[in-house]
Amino acid sequence: MENEETIMDVDVNNLKQKQYDFLKKHTIDILDEIIELLQDGNLQKVMYSLKFSGAGDGYGQDNYYINFSYDKKPRDLQEIIEKMAELKGIELEEIE
Repeated sequence: MENEETIMDVDVNNLKQKQYDFLKKHTIDILDEIIELLQDGNLQKVMYSLKFSGAGDGYGQDNYYINFSYDKKPRDLQEIIEKMAELKGIELEEIE
C-alpha cells in the first residue's frame, strides 16, 4: 500500500476533527516560521513566502499575501479560516 493509512482505515466519525487539527497546526506552523524569519531579520525569505494577488478588476490594488497552501493551490488566511469554520460547523459573520 502507498500509505500507512488507507481509505478503509479512515474513521469517518473523526475525519472533520482530523482535518481541522491538521489545518490549525499547518497554519500555526506557517505563522511561526514567518515570525521566526522576522525576528531573525531575514526579510528576503519572508518575501519568498508571499504570493502575488493582482487586483484584476482595475479598481483594487495589487498586493501580496502569506500563502497557507496545504496542497498545490495558493490559499490565503481567509480561505483557511473559512474551511476550519466549516469543519467545526461554525458560522462566521461577514467582514467588510
